[in-house]
Parts: sequence; structure tokens; C-alpha cells
Amino acid sequence: MKAIDAVRTMFAKAGIGKRFRLRVTALSTILAAFVCPAGVQAQAPVDVDAYGTVWKPLRIGAGGWLTGIDIASDGTKVVRTDTYGACLWTGSQWTQLVTSTSMPASDVDIEKNAGVYEIRIAPSSSSRLYMMYRGSVYRSDDRGATWTKTAFVSVAGVDPNDNYRTNGQKMAVDPVNPDVVYAGTTDNGVWTSSDGGADWSQVSAIPAGASGQGGITGIAFDPTSGQTGGKTRTIFAGSWSNGLYLSTNAGVNWARTAGGPATIHNAIVSRDGIYYATSGAAAWKYASGTWSNLESSRAWHSIAVDPSNTARIVLGDDGGYLCQSPDRGATWPQGVIWGSTAHPITRHAADIPWLGWTMEKYMSNGNMVFDPSASNELYFSEGIGVWHTAIATNQSWDLGPIWNSQSLGIEQLVVNEVISPPGGKPLVAAWDRAVFYVNDPDVFPSTHAPDNQQSLEAGWSVDWASSRPSYIAAIMQWNVEKSGYSTNGGQTWCSFASYPPFFSAYKIGGGIAASTPSNIVWAPNNNGNPYYTKNGGAINATTPFADILVVEGIPMPLDALQTSWQLAPTGK
Repeated sequence: MKAIDAVRTMFAKAGIGKRFRLRVTALSTILAAFVCPAGVQAQAPVDVDAYGTVWKPLRIGAGGWLTGIDIASDGTKVVRTDTYGACLWTGSQWTQLVTSTSMPASDVDIEKNAGVYEIRIAPSSSSRLYMMYRGSVYRSDDRGATWTKTAFVSVAGVDPNDNYRTNGQKMAVDPVNPDVVYAGTTDNGVWTSSDGGADWSQVSAIPAGASGQGGITGIAFDPTSGQTGGKTRTIFAGSWSNGLYLSTNAGVNWARTAGGPATIHNAIVSRDGIYYATSGAAAWKYASGTWSNLESSRAWHSIAVDPSNTARIVLGDDGGYLCQSPDRGATWPQGVIWGSTAHPITRHAADIPWLGWTMEKYMSNGNMVFDPSASNELYFSEGIGVWHTAIATNQSWDLGPIWNSQSLGIEQLVVNEVISPPGGKPLVAAWDRAVFYVNDPDVFPSTHAPDNQQSLEAGWSVDWASSRPSYIAAIMQWNVEKSGYSTNGGQTWCSFASYPPFFSAYKIGGGIAASTPSNIVWAPNNNGNPYYTKNGGAINATTPFADILVVEGIPMPLDALQTSWQLAPTGK
């Protein structure tokens, strides 16, 4: 409590009011955020606690990176996230698969939460799922309603939020045998089970990927290769920096393919037996024992094959731009589909309106796949949600696709703080969209603060002034400093007229506290010195630093700035 007392002392001695509030997120709130009740319905109460209080999900909607997607031939869909589990499409919305009721009891704990490294559907039985989560492999036989931890020996380093999180496929299930599964890791190579996860063995012929990088990716079976012993004959697996490995006898022997990319970002085997892959620099195909570089005009990340027309392939780069070929990559007649001023790439979000309003011209690509159960429906797991579109086979480069949101049920924003000012509406500060004004907790917002001019803007801290609760101060910054204030409870925002020297020194984030619209304390992260203002941050280059007594635990100032923001007390 010494640090809290020190800040209280600083606040009082700076003459910034008699009231200082320290907010600590309730344990129950954190638990609700990371271990959600199973089968959440869009507008129905989802939980009743021991005191009879009914809890429902706060409707903010989607917002974080959906890093991968898998779709079975019957239309069963799963997506994985970088920070918060994985989801199953129920036909009307997504439902969280990593919950307090679906996971084994030993895995339910406030500290046991994460995104999912990989999740795949068994092609021959869509009720069977495999998931790599927190270093272990889990199996479900009821589409994720319940999970069993397999005998896979838990490994470290399989981080669903690392720099390679959108690469795939890191796991694959045999298309003719749901008990045969291959699982890739970051630093421990490839492992396989032939009995549904009861036993595992390492595939020693495939080297581990370059340490701490992309690991094993591009795992896929060739469904046209026939069977031996109840298993598919031909299997592929890419080892980061080591190239693609191939088995033609159901995994008994493996050999490296000659040529081709050293790294694989995503891959797919078409229904006519061609292995397609992207390397982050080009698109490739492997057919009849030979590699071909198909397209290298952009850093291609995803590659999808139309299941109803195996000659048609669609590429996606890191920012979501498309390019398609009608002849297995021999030609690309439309070039990169950029969209034009008259027909730009657009997003429609009838389910969660702010997804269509926000800045997302660069649509961060998790992966793209066609839905085998639909006609010409391309799905996109993306930085803020799940989208789908229909691309004409002869679509011109200047006719941008219309991406339609299919994100209902996903709550993937990382929330830093929630406040509810007296007489006002709640405000949610989050990554990667800064602040949401909750006018109605059962209705998704249509906008967010501070504006839609940047695609990434983090909300680190919000506070209301005790003397005037309609005044809200907020730290909002990432690539651009947008911290500021609202005078109407968070409905509209203005930037502070001046700022402490935090942003240019990479001391972003932290906490902010206001007692009045004029008196504000701002303490940054990264060992920065706290600053305060007595005039709401208005520009005043002649104001001297305050001569205030020592506050224990706060570092000595290393810099000085003559603005209306003053260094908080640091020395006797």
C-alpha cells in the first residue's frame, strides 16, 4: 500500500483535490472476461451468481485478431484467437469453446487463460475437434462442448500471440481417420497420434523449425493419394527455414522436397491433389514432385482453393488485398484487386456496427478459406472479426470486394478499464480500439473514441472528475497521441491542448486521474515520471515547475518541460 499512499500524498500536496480514486478490476470481472459461461446467447441472461445477480455479456463485439479459421465440408466452422480461446459457429452466432464448463476442471483458473495456438476439425467427423492450447493438445467429440486433455506432453513456447500467430496449418487431422492427427510446435518439431491422442510420438525425420520462430506449419493431407492401413498415404509438413517435408506412406518415412520455399505461412491441398503454399514473399504450388513459383508481386500470406472449381485459387496478402487465378496459377488476369474510388473495398457490419465504421483499410489477414458447403463464399479470419464475400471469377481489379461481417458472439477486445460515472453511462477502455461509450449494454456500439482516423489506438486509462462526473479524461495512444477529454460523459472527445513528454520517449500507457476538469495527474508506463496539470492541459509555456516535497517511490526526473503539465513531486 506504500505506493498507493505515495500517490495519494502527491495528489494532495499538488493541490489537486481531496479525493483520489484507485480502481482495481474485480476478480469476478477478470474471471468473466477469460472463462466465459458455455453457450452464451446473444441477448439472454447467461449466469446467476450465489446472490441471485443475473450477469449478461456486455455487448462491445469482436475487435481482436481472429488468427485462423477451419471449415469442414458440412459447413462446421471454427476460428482461433490470439488472446481469448477459440469459437464455433452455431448457425446464428459464434460461441466460445474455452469455458469453465467445457475445459477439464484442472484447467479452469484465473491464471489459465490464453488464445488458441491451433484448432482443427476432423474432416470425416465434424463433431471431432483437436486444439492446441497452453502447450497441450485437447480433443472434443461434441464440437467443443467438452474437452479432454490428451496424453500429449505439454511443451513450452507455443504462443498463440507471437509474431507468427497467423501462420498455419499447425495441426492436421487425417481426412479418412479422425484418430490420426499431426501437431506442430514452435521449437519441438512435429508429433503424431494414431489413436485419438491416447499416445503420441515425435516425427524425428522432420527437424524442428528455426528456434523461436514459425515452428511447424503447412501440415496437410492429400485426400486423392489413397489409403494404407486406414490412413491417408500422402502428408505434408513444413519446418520453418528448413522447407517442406513429404511422406507418401502414411507417415512411415519422410523426405524433404527439392526446391520450393524455406518457410510456409499457410497451405492447402486442393481436391485434385495439388499442394499450394504461401511463403510471405510468394505463392507456390507443388505438383508431380515439382515446385513452381506462381506469383511474387506481393507478400502473399493466405491461399484458398475453390472446392467447386479446383482450378481457381485466391491469394490474400497481409493487408487483405486479393488476387485470383482461373488456371491453377498459370495466369492472373485481373491482377491485384485494389478497388477504385468508385468501387472501393468495403465492409458491411449489420451485426456489430462499429466494425464497419472503424478504420480498417488494412485488413490484417489471419487466413482465408472457401466454405465447402456454400457456393463461392470466401471466409476471412481478420484483425477485428470474421468476414465473408463472394468474388466473381472475372472480377476486375478496380471492383473492390464487399466484406460482410459474421462476428456476432465473438468478444475479443482486451479491456484495460471500465468506469461508470455517477449519472452517466459506462465507458470501456480497451486495446485495439480506445474507448467505447456504452449507451445500452444490450446494443453494440456504432462508434468508438477518439475517432476512426487510425486503425490501432489503445485505451489505457479513463477517469471522471469527482467535481463534475460528465468530464472524462482518457489516455488514448498507440502510433499517434490522441489522449484527451470529454465534457459530455464520453459521447464526444477533444484532444488535450498540450501533452507531457511521454509519447516521444516511448512511455505510453499508464494511468490518469482527475479531481476536476482542471486538476489531472498522469502517470505513464515504462518508468516515466508522473506529471500533473492545474489547467486541464492548456498550453502555457511559462508555468514553472511546482516546488513540491518528496513522494517516496517515485523516480527522480530525468527531463524537464515548460508546459502546463508539471513534473509530479520527486524530491525534498
